[in-house]
Amino acid sequence: MYGLYTLGLLVVFLAMLPRLLARYGRGGAFRGGIGQRRGRYAPEDLAGLRGRRPVWLHAVSVGEVLAIRGLVQAIRERWRDVPVLISTVTETGQAVAAERLAEADARIYFPYDLPRSVRRALEAIRPRLVLLAETEIWPNFLRACGDRAIPAVLVNGRISPRSFPRYRLARPFLRRVLRDLTLCLMQGDADAERLRTLGAAADRVRVTGNLKYDLRTAPVPAGERRAWLTSLGIPEGAAVLLAGSTHRGEEAAAVAALCALRQADPEARLILAPRHPERLAEAEAAATAAGLSCGRWSARPFPPLFHPPVILVDTVGELARLYVLGTVVFVGGSLTPVGGHNILEPAQHGCPILFGPHMANFAEMAAAFLAEGAAVQVADAPGLTAAVLALARDPTGAKRLGEAAAALLERHRGATVRTVAALEALL
Repeated sequence: MYGLYTLGLLVVFLAMLPRLLARYGRGGAFRGGIGQRRGRYAPEDLAGLRGRRPVWLHAVSVGEVLAIRGLVQAIRERWRDVPVLISTVTETGQAVAAERLAEADARIYFPYDLPRSVRRALEAIRPRLVLLAETEIWPNFLRACGDRAIPAVLVNGRISPRSFPRYRLARPFLRRVLRDLTLCLMQGDADAERLRTLGAAADRVRVTGNLKYDLRTAPVPAGERRAWLTSLGIPEGAAVLLAGSTHRGEEAAAVAALCALRQADPEARLILAPRHPERLAEAEAAATAAGLSCGRWSARPFPPLFHPPVILVDTVGELARLYVLGTVVFVGGSLTPVGGHNILEPAQHGCPILFGPHMANFAEMAAAFLAEGAAVQVADAPGLTAAVLALARDPTGAKRLGEAAAALLERHRGATVRTVAALEALL
């Protein structure tokens, strides 16, 4: 079965070859990381390890990198002499890891899940422990770890309701793959039960909670918040709709909500942060189609007479702190069937939170917020407009919604401590 899996990967690579060659031709981070993706590392790539066997912590991209930040810090504090290696799949993940995980001793791209690539990587790095975040289950990599008696642990593990039926189709193969996981530390009871159903040994599956509940974004002092508003030309007290991690179609929905909001409050603003920075032009087009001018976050402070109704966030890694500017927050990836994004970041600031019907990737979290009156779910774009207007007309209710979100977040902390305790026996 591993042979068929590897053959399938090679077929996918061949299908993607023209696109990969085009990206390679453009140079940049992708070209620089191609050797690492093949399991080949220059001496300077691993120099920070100084020949020591590290804990290898893998997170696919930005969201997972941010989620493991507290775990990385806890590992460094608990095992000071053990180096930490971080790997990601995407270039944006690498950029955020370099900025937010400075305490890591080395950062690399994860190797392609091909036998030769993973063998070269493991022989070069010689990890004492591998930690894979969320759903990073790579069969050839795990098999190679098992062959070398390297413990491999799934941390902050989750199996979303949306992906579960697809995984079940491959259950006979997955049952074998999951044997190479020493421990599976899952976010919730439902995730744990799904993994057991897929064939994980019951005694290796534990529920430790969601590491994202433990994230603590550096607080934004009131003076810094006021300075941000001034630099953007936003008067104190104006309504600000902050739409974060949006996908195609959601920018237009947020713009429509702003247009309705500005009929009651002409000073209202929209701060718009597309999930993928390469879609900024598309997001700007949605605003200009509605007759609204745009400014860019990186261009602040704006000129004195430039007060754009829409501000586009064109930087990576800042959104978690920028949520503090929202008098109401919409978290994207939820009006379209993407699966939702992290609602905990705005909760840290006590923001009133809105999200759409598609929250499969955060189903348990969304359900908890809704059950405790800590967020509002909207059905579609008109529903988003209606909810934004309702909260703007009821500041007391909006404040209560935000306070409930912050309180829920505090009650669910502790996953990092439980995860570190589970790793004790392996380190």
